[in-house]
Amino acid sequence: MSVEDKERLEEELKKRVLENMRGSEELAEFFSETLRNFSYRYIESDSTGEALPNWSDEKTLVIEVDEPTLANALKTDNPTTRKGLIDLAKSFSKKDEPCVRYRLGVVLKNINNQGGGTFQIFAETNWDFPSFQDGAKKNAKAKELNFDDALELRNNFARHLEEVCVVL
Repeated sequence: MSVEDKERLEEELKKRVLENMRGSEELAEFFSETLRNFSYRYIESDSTGEALPNWSDEKTLVIEVDEPTLANALKTDNPTTRKGLIDLAKSFSKKDEPCVRYRLGVVLKNINNQGGGTFQIFAETNWDFPSFQDGAKKNAKAKELNFDDALELRNNFARHLEEVCVVL
């Protein structure tokens, strides 16, 4: 393959990606699919089943899952999260059915006409059962992202999402 052919193919691919992810519906579909993949990898278990993203408001797409089996939750590698989950397990008896709440999402702050924009991603493990209100009993991480266009977004979004998932 010549250098010209390679450059032409790369340009065609970029053009296709930019066209396919130009509108907010296409971006929402991309984010939804990516969040589902990360949920499967980090959050879902045999006791939670499949988790689906929902719009909590017009700009925030989030997956929220309650994990009723603390043994599944304790598989985390994050020391802060693990300590909180151990405290949760010590604070309640099994008959109280304590659970852990996970949240993973993206806020669409600004979308440009190239399919990029400004977005905030977040992940959270909350062990403040049953109210889930005490901010001291959760481990959360958020990150703001800026992408010039849909190609940059598609190529880099998952890598950034991986960084916030360390709290799960």
